[in-house]
Amino acid sequence: MKNEFYMKTIIFIIFICTISCANNGQTNTGSWKNENGDTLFCTDSAKSSFENFLTKFVPTSIPVAISPLLDKFPFERELNRNEALKYLCNDKNECLKEPGGGYYQHYYMNIFSTNRFTIVSYYRTSSIGLDCILTSFTKQGKKMDEVIIAGQIDNISQMEANIDSSFSIVSQNIVYGEGKTLITSDTLKAQKFISIFSLSDSGKFILKDKRKEEGLYVFDKKQNFRLVKLK
Repeated sequence: MKNEFYMKTIIFIIFICTISCANNGQTNTGSWKNENGDTLFCTDSAKSSFENFLTKFVPTSIPVAISPLLDKFPFERELNRNEALKYLCNDKNECLKEPGGGYYQHYYMNIFSTNRFTIVSYYRTSSIGLDCILTSFTKQGKKMDEVIIAGQIDNISQMEANIDSSFSIVSQNIVYGEGKTLITSDTLKAQKFISIFSLSDSGKFILKDKRKEEGLYVFDKKQNFRLVKLK
């Protein structure tokens, strides 16, 4: 009789815990605390798949500067294609593929907190270079918009960006043309395209201004052969 009583008690506890977990929207093995601070163990976890996705990004405060970082992609920071397809591509498989064939590789980067939206940045690499892409999501994980704010295309251009505390984004794309190598020290004339974006109330990145400047630049070996403006 005692064994039967204990078994019924255990089944009842598991039943209550399962209901509690279901009511808290949990999906993986784990535990959670109720409003009294008690730890309840259950068959589901408190994190949604989108929340788990966000845990891979490094929290970053603004203002922040973002520059292309060649050869700075440790394997553990790489997104698998299923995550990229689900969250970055809105289930459009063609966005995983390079125009010239092959697949893009995606790497986790940063997450920025706003009152209304979740903003993440990630690197997308290809056979000719890399892009840093800023993406906005609703708090529930629906993708709203994206914009390329930094990157590097070998022997053609480099792009860097600054994001200020009001989430104004200033992206500077220096285009220096093919035929110039990343190890030359010759001064060259290049064009800089400055694009200024703001984040709208609907989660869209709005282009507010775009202008072009010309100047003299030189490759700085201390900065991974990146172009810097000649003083």
